[in-house]
Amino acid sequence: MSYAVSKADAEAHIERHNLWRLEDPSRLRHWPTPAVLDSYRCRGCGQWGPYRRTVAGDCPPGATLNAVVCEHVT
Repeated sequence: MSYAVSKADAEAHIERHNLWRLEDPSRLRHWPTPAVLDSYRCRGCGQWGPYRRTVAGDCPPGATLNAVVCEHVT
């Protein structure tokens, strides 16, 4: 399951995260590569959309949620 974020929000998060991971060298063990905008694609299909709004029953208990860049939802 994915939730929508704007490109600007994703870019701001990437910048904050990459600065944070460099503040303490021990963090590089868990985050060895910088965050990039490409990681905001759908993790299921690897695409940028099209996306649709969720409906009841779409997200089963225990599902993983990830952010995707989506400036609009149809």
